[in-house]
Amino acid sequence: MESVVKSNSNIKTFLNQLGLAGFISSLCLLSSWTAIVMCLNEQYKLMVIAATVAFIFDALDGYVARKLNQESELGRKLDGMIDVVNYSLLAAIITWKVLLPGIWGYIVGFIILLTGILRLIRFDNEGFIEINKVKYYRGILVCYLSLTAITLLVIQKHFYIPVEIIGMILVIVSILQLSNIKTRKTGVLPFWMVLILVLMVVSLLWL
Repeated sequence: MESVVKSNSNIKTFLNQLGLAGFISSLCLLSSWTAIVMCLNEQYKLMVIAATVAFIFDALDGYVARKLNQESELGRKLDGMIDVVNYSLLAAIITWKVLLPGIWGYIVGFIILLTGILRLIRFDNEGFIEINKVKYYRGILVCYLSLTAITLLVIQKHFYIPVEIIGMILVIVSILQLSNIKTRKTGVLPFWMVLILVLMVVSLLWL
């Protein structure tokens, strides 16, 4: 009985450490999982909506953590793990399922997934690059991969794009995640919200 009480206490402590920001991260994971399921079921409009909601939750969890002073190592690791699903896995599945069905999509999807994981591991080890009190990420962000994949999907629905071009674009963007390109960290939440909402509307109109 004592071990059960202790176990429950540990779980409660763990959940308290996650806080509201951790709960929002969980909603992000739920949304990204929904986007993946919608993609597999060929419901692409719903996929775009779910991916947009996941992006918003991903931007919101860090904002809430900073505002409520809930930033923690646990929250940072959770966010990184969810990013693998939210961006890398989603982009890989869109590539294999829609953009490049078959063996080439399988290979390019693996490259997307691998480079995304390596990118997030490197950030976990190195953190930000700070130049003149301005913070930068090393390499382009993982969210650019899912954004690229969704953009190609939307264009492909209306215009013919050679599979070689699609594969080349996705592989190049994947590799750029591991480059030394400096991507400025922006704390302007409204900018990201407006950008992703505009992209969602355009995508839904075109799909």
